[in-house]
Amino acid sequence: MNVPDGWQLTQSAPNEWDVQRDQTGVKLSIRVEPLQGRDLAGVTADIRKELEAAPELHEIETVEKTVVRSQPAMAMVSVGPCVALPNGLFRVRLRTTIFLDGDRAFIVYGGGDITKYDALMPTYEAVLASLEPRP
Repeated sequence: MNVPDGWQLTQSAPNEWDVQRDQTGVKLSIRVEPLQGRDLAGVTADIRKELEAAPELHEIETVEKTVVRSQPAMAMVSVGPCVALPNGLFRVRLRTTIFLDGDRAFIVYGGGDITKYDALMPTYEAVLASLEPRP
């Protein structure tokens, strides 16, 4: 498995991986699941329901983008507090990012203060690309 430098990747279930980046303290959990006829909006709605069921979470905000670098479709579900910083970056307590890739969805749960999320996106993509086999 080709994991970018600075990342540790541990498989925690047949379709789930825990990811940690040493220098930044970023910790992620990546779940891969088949689309089963869902589109981006369908997967996003399922994730919103999952997050809303957790009583400690609040201030759920959804931001959808159609193209992010090599990903054909992507959505983010951010759970507050979500604060826009002067430099345009965001500090969030929890952000769930959904990527669609062919017949599967990558669901990335990010915890902690991820203040340079977009700058790290190429590394996330490399981690996602390294996950095999496909479900």
